[in-house]
Amino acid sequence: MVPSQSTFKTSVDQEQLQEQRRLEARARKEAEETRSLVDDEDERMQRYLNEDIEGTRTLDEFIAHSDVNRPESADSIPAQVEILYRDINSMIDTLGVNAKALKSFIKGHTEQYKEDRGKEDLEVQEGWCLDEIDALSYIIEKELGRELEMGRIQDPARKLETCEELQKDLVKLRQKHEEIKKIVASHTHPDHIAGARAQPLNAEQAAQQSDLRRDYLEFQKLLSEAEEALTVLRAKVASQSTSGNSKTAAPTVEAIMRTIAKMTSMAEKRSGDVDVLEGQMRKLRRMGGSAFMMSGSGSVMGSPSPRKKISGYSRDEKSILSEKAKKQMKVREKLRKVVTQAGVSVSAMPENDDY
Repeated sequence: MVPSQSTFKTSVDQEQLQEQRRLEARARKEAEETRSLVDDEDERMQRYLNEDIEGTRTLDEFIAHSDVNRPESADSIPAQVEILYRDINSMIDTLGVNAKALKSFIKGHTEQYKEDRGKEDLEVQEGWCLDEIDALSYIIEKELGRELEMGRIQDPARKLETCEELQKDLVKLRQKHEEIKKIVASHTHPDHIAGARAQPLNAEQAAQQSDLRRDYLEFQKLLSEAEEALTVLRAKVASQSTSGNSKTAAPTVEAIMRTIAKMTSMAEKRSGDVDVLEGQMRKLRRMGGSAFMMSGSGSVMGSPSPRKKISGYSRDEKSILSEKAKKQMKVREKLRKVVTQAGVSVSAMPENDDY
């Protein structure tokens, strides 16, 4: 009896253990099925679709429906139901996303418009809305049409002729520009500069030099006459002062001679200044040595006067200078005679008492 009871008890325990395992497996399966029905992605999508719509003037890209990822074990009925459920939800969510984007686009174009549009707003294309089509049509047809009509070109044929003439003038100006560039390049070349400095004065510069020398000789003539008159006047003043018993000492002959010598040296200094000026004028020959001037050997305009020698003075100028020297000698002789007739007494005076 004891072995049979023990065997029965063992079989009962095994059946209870198997039943418990079946219950646990069923519970795990139900838990898995329940957990698989909960979709976190669907919850996030629902929160996005339930958000407030914000207006925008840009339409988002259209989203097409895509198949739901199928689980590996899709043979059971609950798995197939789950796939169908997710597929339907995906299509609904896709439709909701596209509908929300379209609503946002419509709201932006119906609310974000600007009052009193003008032609200056045409420069900003992004700021226009679909609700402003009437305003845009009015600006284009009325305002711009009127301005275009006012700015219409009158006599197009004449305008075309003017453009052709300007084009021809432009070609000529470009050719002149190239010629001027070549001339400037030739003038700045070291060899050309050296050659220009070695060339004689041109006709215009030679004429200016001749006029300058003539004026200088005239100035020297007037200066010598003034010296003569001043010397005679001083001699007369000295004679009157001596005859009137004036306390002022009369100038001596030596003082008068020194004064004359000083004035003569001043005139010679002026002559030296003129020579310096002539040297500066010769430096300006580089300005006269252009491409338009002929060579000195084959042109009359570029050659110096045949009357001038190496000294730089012509015969007429030399005769004037010699005449001036003769006049100075006459002035000295006349001064000596006047002083002798006036009876000027010769007295010792300091060397710095020049008159």
